[in-house]
Amino acid sequence: MSKIIHVVESFGAGTLSMVSAIANSQSQDGHQVTVIHSVREETPAGWRDLFVPAVNCIHLPMQRSIHPLNDFRTGRALFKWIDSIAPDVVHLHSSKAGALGRLVSLAWALRSDGPRWFFSPHGLSFLQRAEGRLKNGIFLTIEKLLAGCR
Repeated sequence: MSKIIHVVESFGAGTLSMVSAIANSQSQDGHQVTVIHSVREETPAGWRDLFVPAVNCIHLPMQRSIHPLNDFRTGRALFKWIDSIAPDVVHLHSSKAGALGRLVSLAWALRSDGPRWFFSPHGLSFLQRAEGRLKNGIFLTIEKLLAGCR
């Protein structure tokens, strides 16, 4: 069976429900499933109980805001985890995980043996009204630049 990694920055709103449902189903189908995740204030207590025991969860601190040094460190750690697990599939969830993961995917761009990459946004950061036009413009520009990554 396949090795599958899910990468998610936020377990808020419906993302936790969606990722746990997908990961649990894949695990029950016999796949080796790992969830690389962050925990934020809105992450519900007992979130781990939503995953079957066979799903491996790895905590990787990420922050929603753009912070080049922290984002570089997180991207480097994400690369190391993905490289060490050697998955067949990497499924990216949330805007930050999607951005970092698509940048990390460039390391496999010229390799034929790398994983297949998927990005499922569960909300688009550049559409959030609370952020303001400047931030939304930056988020939209980043999404456009990363759209061509695997």
